[in-house]
Amino acid sequence: MKNINKKLIILLIATVLVLTFFVGCEEETPPIQGTKAKFLAALKTETDKIAAVATVTYDGEDIEVAFESGKAKGDVIQAAFDLLDALKDDIKVKDGSKLIIGDDKEGGTEYLFDDVDLVGLANDIYDEANPGDDEVTVHYFAFVKYIDNSFWLEGDLTFTGFEEYKNP
Repeated sequence: MKNINKKLIILLIATVLVLTFFVGCEEETPPIQGTKAKFLAALKTETDKIAAVATVTYDGEDIEVAFESGKAKGDVIQAAFDLLDALKDDIKVKDGSKLIIGDDKEGGTEYLFDDVDLVGLANDIYDEANPGDDEVTVHYFAFVKYIDNSFWLEGDLTFTGFEEYKNP
């Protein structure tokens, strides 16, 4: 009987320690899975192709774009249009997808994927920067129709090194 009580007490202590550990710890951000993960992987593949003019890095759904210095403005603009074409033709994002720039979905500025003005979008983002700053961060929401699913992305878009390419 003593051995059973000892084992029960050890089991009880172990259970309390495990519960304390799991309940007391902050939850880790789960990895992005499924269709959303496939989309982000395809997007990363396409953004890697514009490395000549910008380096794009991802942290979950946060995206940072660091423009390379000294590139021709036309090359930077062409890379943006090439990326948009890749979203349509290679990744096959569907019409009805949209990007919202702002702190909330209802109050932000909306850009429809099927009719986006890239130059206007770029200027709207750059206008958020303080005069003389070469970095700007905006919050975004993106409603994406991809494969046979739709989902929301939300995060921060950070652009650095854009001053020489501003207001194309």
